[in-house]
Amino acid sequence: MRGRMTAAFACALAGLMTVVCGCLIWFARFSEEREAAAVLHMGASKIGQELDDEIAAGSPAAFVKQQSAEFRKDGLVLELAPLSTSQPADTGAPSAVPIAATNDFRTIPVTVGRSRLIIRLQWSKSAGRLRTQAAALIALAVFAVAIGTAGAWFLVGKTLSPIAALSRQADSAHVDRLQVQLDAPSTDAEIAQLVVTLNRLLFRLSQAATLQSRFYAAASHELRTPLHTLSGHLEVGLSRQRTNPEYRAAMEEAYRQSARLSSLVQDLLLLTRLNTIPESPPAERVDLVDLCEKVRLQLADAITARRLSVETSYALKGDIRAAQNHAEMVVRNLIENAVNYSIEGGAVSISLCVCEQPGGSCVQFAVVNKCEPLDACDVPHLIEPFFRPHSSRRSETSGNGLGLAICDAIARANNWKLNLNLDASAFRASVRFPSIHGNPI
Repeated sequence: MRGRMTAAFACALAGLMTVVCGCLIWFARFSEEREAAAVLHMGASKIGQELDDEIAAGSPAAFVKQQSAEFRKDGLVLELAPLSTSQPADTGAPSAVPIAATNDFRTIPVTVGRSRLIIRLQWSKSAGRLRTQAAALIALAVFAVAIGTAGAWFLVGKTLSPIAALSRQADSAHVDRLQVQLDAPSTDAEIAQLVVTLNRLLFRLSQAATLQSRFYAAASHELRTPLHTLSGHLEVGLSRQRTNPEYRAAMEEAYRQSARLSSLVQDLLLLTRLNTIPESPPAERVDLVDLCEKVRLQLADAITARRLSVETSYALKGDIRAAQNHAEMVVRNLIENAVNYSIEGGAVSISLCVCEQPGGSCVQFAVVNKCEPLDACDVPHLIEPFFRPHSSRRSETSGNGLGLAICDAIARANNWKLNLNLDASAFRASVRFPSIHGNPI
């Protein structure tokens, strides 16, 4: 990581310095060429101002001899060359006459009668100076890249060293008690925030692992009870010869325990599947009113046995779009939970209504029941598998402690909203479903 980041920085810096050096070298040569052209054109202009008298005198050679010393002060050399018949004469202003370039000289011609006056400016010194400047710039660029690379190596190492320290802490941490706490190896705000975030994640993972451990322990206990009961009844039935009614009673009890065991295993498999693959089946139109009434009729015997009064309030038609089996499990579990844990002779209320939430309206299904005293701190834990508050342990119910946990898993898989509330001695469970329409009845 450190090497890759340093190499990337070095390549970027080298590319930048190459562009800068190229631009500076080009600009220096362009400035030198422009200055040389300005000197040559100035000399040609000066000659153009003085040629008339000399041409009239017919002595261009004398003019060259007279002006050579003065032009030499500006670094210019004057030469007189005959103008051949095939060679065109230069016309126009001196500034428009093209400049010839060689490795050693920059020249500009000026026509004098049948002769040509050549103005030369030595270029070799300028070329050498440009080469020296280019070499200096390249050396400076190489030095800057080397220093920048070394500085990047140091800074990247210093920046990444806290992360390396965190990695060493994580490698050496013990997870025997599922509690890992990292210490910030630097006072930098970013590193401190990263450590805080990681510690929060580790805490949540620790909580999840603790819940999983409790789940496995509770599942083992819940499975052990019907297995021991079933095994005991079978053992008693086989301990000696019995009459047919006695065998039938033993078999009926064994059947009840095996049915309880089968139901528990099915609920465990369902809960595990919902938590590991939280995908809901294809949605379809579901009538919640019809579903609530069907569940109420199926629980009629339990309602009668516990002398409960059931009140229903359906303020809408209650059509929703959801997975049929998921909606049915949620409605059944919540109503069955209210029937099982309501005080005998109490009341259970089932309601459907339209409520508004961000994003549009929804259908709210709610079940309220009078229950034995329940601590408010126990309410958030009711969705944990096999969790039973102390008061419910004293009540005789047919539940296995997975009903609300399954409701919560189904709600999360379908993006529904499950709420559990305690108001005085009334327990309220509600689920918000996205509605197709909320037409009042």
